[in-house]
Amino acid sequence: MKLRRSAIALLLVGVISICSGPLLALNVGASTHADAPTHVTQITAQQLAAVHAPKCAHGYVCLAMPCNQGGAVGSCGVVEAGPTRDLGASQYINIDLYNFTPGHVISIFYCKDHGSLGQPTVCLYQPSGIAPNVQASVTIPPAGSTKLSFQSQEAGTSQDPFCGLIPVPTDSQSQVATKAPCGVAPSEPAGIPTPNGQPFFCDNGPNFCSLDVVDAGIAPSLSSPASYNTVVFPVTFSTPSAACSKVGQVTAESEFGFKQLFNATDPLTCKLGGLAAQIPFNTEIDGTAALSALASGATQVAFTDDPQSPEQQAIIKKNHFLLIPLAMSANSIAYRSQESVNSTATPFTNLRLSAAMVGQIMSGHGNVTTDIDTSTCRYHGATFSCSIYYGLNTSSDFTAMGGIAAFLRNDHAGPTGATFDWLCAMKPLSIPVSIGGGIRSLSQEQQSGEQQLLLGLAGTNVPTNPAGCVSTDQFPPIVPSNSYWTALSTVDLQNLKLAQKVRSTSMAGSQPFTGLATMNMSVAAYYGMQSAGIQNAAGRFVVPDRASVLAAVNDGTWDKTGMFTPSYTNVLSKRAYAMPTIMYAAVPTKNMPPSDVAAVKSMLKSILAQTTIISAKSTGTTGTTGTTGTTGTTG
Repeated sequence: MKLRRSAIALLLVGVISICSGPLLALNVGASTHADAPTHVTQITAQQLAAVHAPKCAHGYVCLAMPCNQGGAVGSCGVVEAGPTRDLGASQYINIDLYNFTPGHVISIFYCKDHGSLGQPTVCLYQPSGIAPNVQASVTIPPAGSTKLSFQSQEAGTSQDPFCGLIPVPTDSQSQVATKAPCGVAPSEPAGIPTPNGQPFFCDNGPNFCSLDVVDAGIAPSLSSPASYNTVVFPVTFSTPSAACSKVGQVTAESEFGFKQLFNATDPLTCKLGGLAAQIPFNTEIDGTAALSALASGATQVAFTDDPQSPEQQAIIKKNHFLLIPLAMSANSIAYRSQESVNSTATPFTNLRLSAAMVGQIMSGHGNVTTDIDTSTCRYHGATFSCSIYYGLNTSSDFTAMGGIAAFLRNDHAGPTGATFDWLCAMKPLSIPVSIGGGIRSLSQEQQSGEQQLLLGLAGTNVPTNPAGCVSTDQFPPIVPSNSYWTALSTVDLQNLKLAQKVRSTSMAGSQPFTGLATMNMSVAAYYGMQSAGIQNAAGRFVVPDRASVLAAVNDGTWDKTGMFTPSYTNVLSKRAYAMPTIMYAAVPTKNMPPSDVAAVKSMLKSILAQTTIISAKSTGTTGTTGTTGTTGTTG
């Protein structure tokens, strides 16, 4: 079944999941009354271009750092942050910094928003179980730009309050003085100032909060957040739509990642559909469990992105489930990474990985601080051992990345199955890389991703296919030689453990670190992770975005059941991302009560109407998906 003929509704979920609606009209320092959200004014596209900063992305707020001694707008730095509105639970805010003074320390705090910086700002300092990093700092590298992300949190008056202090960032390190917890008397020696923490809440009013970005280098002697060194990004949190309170709900279970899709489609469904609208009442668990729940009659529909796995195929065929493609997305090698610049760890955001590298890191074998991806380099007739990993992942300021950790799902997981398929299909790379001192060498990997994976999984009795490669979507129990390897059961735990290991903060003299997690790209975006550029069949390193995933989908094939299979062999498709995926609904073909049929049909029709990028006019179709029999609106 060809993509053009099927008129399947496709939209890149990783893009729509991070769009949070129209931007606020905001203006720094202007406040209508105390404890109202700060108002800020975004700088113009022309002002951004003047300092070589990109356009302000949809859902972002873009502000210029004040200049202590005057200067053109943006000449002291530009901060582009987003999304900042309608944030979900523990959602991350991306913070992109441009045109800052190299060597300055930029501090990020999560603070009570008083409506202006005219009074002391109390900011979060006490870590919680879900937020290990309550403040962050980054040293600006010589290029003047860097990127990181920061976790938001909501604490309404019915929850435990946050504990805050007035932060004191310095020109060398973000820090707050030694202090006592909220409500606990100081225990330090007399004469040492140890203020008690002050409780505060964060919600959509009246307890407004903000992300405060401080350039301590503007005035090192006066470095608390103030109007001359700080830009303020008010934050708001998502609330249940009033229009969704009375609509119908279809009971569903899904693989992780569908929450982002439904967050994007549910509001419009409720707004336009009225009382007849149907939305999924969904539990994220994993695709195999979702299909099992559907087979047992516990749910009305299941959602999966990995129906190709042997485990899911067995359930689908036994129960004659129908697969309905809903949206195009991608599986991501998500990461947080640091490099060392002038002996200080700072974010690294251009990670490139071959299948052999990922195979070794995922299976946890070898010493990944020294022998990651041992390869052969040749230079002027000489042959020597080298690493393509370190050759590819360098910058002009790069010293070295230290340990590498893998944070993997240990349940049935679509991203695990997709990664196994990709690893087994890729060939060892032979590419020129930098080996230091400006010298470039031709480097040849000695093992493929499949070989590296199977070496690490030796003795685990992992299922394999006739070709000898891993054939499952569940990572087997292993005892890795790499102590950094970790198996977890949910994407929330993947994010939490990764955030604990790779902190968004400058660490003078400490070892930089890299952590990887396999997950849907929309989940990676939600948690503020980067998606690595991974090896494709053409030997290029491509990140997942709308263009690269669509190119990959066009390379793949569809069978008569509506199931998509990626192509791992098209060496001519240089811009295609290597792990595209399709997000499906699975529905029974018999024994469904008429009321269930009507509800599921209404829900899927609405989702398809919002995710399609294929118009009936351009394809010559009538908007009916040939494999589903479900009428969908295309446009």
